Amino acid sequence: MIDNRTASVIDQALKTHDTPVGPLFVAQRHGRIKKCFSRDTAIRYLAFFMTTWAFEASGFQCRHPDVLAVHSLNPELNCWQRGGVTHEYFMAHQRCVRRLRRILARKRAMQKWCEKWDAMHDRFVKEVDKLQASKPEGVR
Repeated sequence: MIDNRTASVIDQALKTHDTPVGPLFVAQRHGRIKKCFSRDTAIRYLAFFMTTWAFEASGFQCRHPDVLAVHSLNPELNCWQRGGVTHEYFMAHQRCVRRLRRILARKRAMQKWCEKWDAMHDRFVKEVDKLQASKPEGVR
């Protein structure tokens, strides 16, 4: 059950499905989906989806231009090599991963605190009920 006190959009973007072989992590954002066997990989893909969308929406280049590569032994064999990611894109991706990890860590801390609060609240309610049951007559 999702606790509304700690629910966030990251719950929708990063889901965990239990399978017979272990957990399956699904990163889903901006119309793109990737299924992964590790949480770390799912976080990296989620950051990739978010960074790519932000760069494309703002008009920045994600990659360097493609390059026509000539084969060293046979010059007639030419092929296009895809350009690597730009330095700005790489740094933005790293920042996004760090921020996602920080948000998830804060969320885990909030969930632990909420569990402690619920346990304390249940004990308090139980004690109040017991105290009310043993209340003598004539006491308001």
